[in-house]
Amino acid sequence: MTAGLPEGDEALAALADRVLELVAGRGEAAVSVAHVREGLTRFANSFIHQNVGDEHVSVTLDLVVGGRPASASTTGLDDAALRRLVEAALAAAAVQPVDEDWPGV
Repeated sequence: MTAGLPEGDEALAALADRVLELVAGRGEAAVSVAHVREGLTRFANSFIHQNVGDEHVSVTLDLVVGGRPASASTTGLDDAALRRLVEAALAAAAVQPVDEDWPGV
């Protein structure tokens, strides 16, 4: 595990709950939180040439305000980053046209 990343389903659910608290009823919201581990190994002449790995948590907010859908995501997990995530989604929704066919979140 990478230091500083939340571990376990409860910690990831707490991040989603915090984002929903920050939305505070200003729109319909769905939050996705993913803990991702990725790796890549490159070979040259049958030998490992490069090996890299990454581990991160991403938070995605899908938001609809007055029929205007928007989405934003972040890998920042502190409260300030989550606030920016919500404000970015709200700002994006404000400039979207109304989707008359939107079924809701």
